[in-house]
Amino acid sequence: MKKILRKLLALSFSAMIAVGFVGCGSHETKYDPKDPQTLDVYYWSSGYGREYMENILKAFKEKNPEININFTPSGSVEGKDIYQDPDNVTTDIYFTTMSSYIAHREYLEPLNSVLDMEYDGVKVSSRFASETIRNMTTSDGNIYSIPWSNSVTGFVYNASIFEEKGFKIPKTTNELAALCARIVSAELTPFIQYADYWNYPIFVWMAQYAGVENFNKYWNGTYTDENGTERTDDISLFRDNAAKKEALKVLPDLLSPKGYTVTGTNNLSHTVAQTKFLAGQAVMMPNGSWMENEMKNSNSSYTFRIMKYPVISALGTKLGIDEDQLRALVAFVDGDADADETAYAESVDAAILERVREARNIVYSERMQYHTLIPKNSSAKDAAKKLLAFYYSDEALEIAEKTCGMILPATYSDGSTRKYPDKDTKFVKSCSDIVKLNGKIVERTYNVPLFYNTGIERFWHFDAVRKFTYISKDSPVTSYQKFMEDEYRYWTDNWNDILTDAGLM
Repeated sequence: MKKILRKLLALSFSAMIAVGFVGCGSHETKYDPKDPQTLDVYYWSSGYGREYMENILKAFKEKNPEININFTPSGSVEGKDIYQDPDNVTTDIYFTTMSSYIAHREYLEPLNSVLDMEYDGVKVSSRFASETIRNMTTSDGNIYSIPWSNSVTGFVYNASIFEEKGFKIPKTTNELAALCARIVSAELTPFIQYADYWNYPIFVWMAQYAGVENFNKYWNGTYTDENGTERTDDISLFRDNAAKKEALKVLPDLLSPKGYTVTGTNNLSHTVAQTKFLAGQAVMMPNGSWMENEMKNSNSSYTFRIMKYPVISALGTKLGIDEDQLRALVAFVDGDADADETAYAESVDAAILERVREARNIVYSERMQYHTLIPKNSSAKDAAKKLLAFYYSDEALEIAEKTCGMILPATYSDGSTRKYPDKDTKFVKSCSDIVKLNGKIVERTYNVPLFYNTGIERFWHFDAVRKFTYISKDSPVTSYQKFMEDEYRYWTDNWNDILTDAGLM
């Protein structure tokens, strides 16, 4: 078909399909790739599969028969053609993920006008919260990507085993560690992991400890220290960050003891880890709302749900309360406190209770990592924008919800987040329940040079999960102290180079 297809074929991935409306193959298509009415759509089909996207494209084609659509679904992330070979890029719209896209925005078409388009009597912009619009907007005032999906994350757990063994959902990270010990005593394994998925709880524990406002400032390069002093583009954000230190301190108790993780788990792909998890080889797994659809062909006999991340116990110390008092406040926020816990929550300083309420109800979303990109040199920009606007229509959102149970990237025209909750599985319902919380969403946004020019995507350099996970008696885990010493040394030794790469020196 086009250059992108040749790359995919070279990777031995035959992704092109022909489903009536789709042109397929460079020698089969009758369409001129430079025709403004021929729309080349590239879609990263990880997580939610390609069926819902095919159905959306069919619906769009029915309304726009004059537009021809070439569809390339793939399990591989693509988009580098946009800036590596901009004169010859042939894809008109990408549904992909490319964290550094802002660094290459001169090759991208602004999408501000898409947000002004209307479907179902409302502008596309009205389907997003104000903070989402803010996160999408770059320093030049333009928007180059609109989220095409949403995923909430948490600890997915085997609800069947929890019920059978009488395990309780942990309120705090100390309770989570105690639960792991109890699971092992029941001759079960607490965790299996795709190591990168541990980033999600670490980010949430950082946000719980620092507060959502301060955590969001991190992504703008601003660190507020324990004395309230703000520093921007400063080494303290990475080297001296108290929230980072406390969040990473949680991991050794969860991963370091023998028997707490499935043997070899750090070498597993996400799908293999999920397959073993669904087979009952572990009781919990850091994961997201995409898991069920991604593994829909698995024949598991267990029931799975997702839990909110427990509140980091270090927050209690920071607020001047002990573990039992912190747990009481979390129970009060959850609505299942006993009489003594309720009495304490009603007597405590209101500011402390609200900090715990915020921490308990933080939702980590990967929404901003689903990037829609239209190359500036696309010959079908108008058609691409028309498709993108339709993607957020009630009809398209309904297709996504009903086909794959997606946690939607935008709201319906009436402001609702779901139209068919009665069709949700128990797992999707547990994911949706997290979204319904009166909480705050935290997410990664690489909108400043310190991130998008350097490739930095987190606040720690070394792989904490792999360093702390027990492998065998012959491969001792790294101590927390040693890990933090290595972190301190890395940022100290490399900070000037990082600033240079960011264009800040």
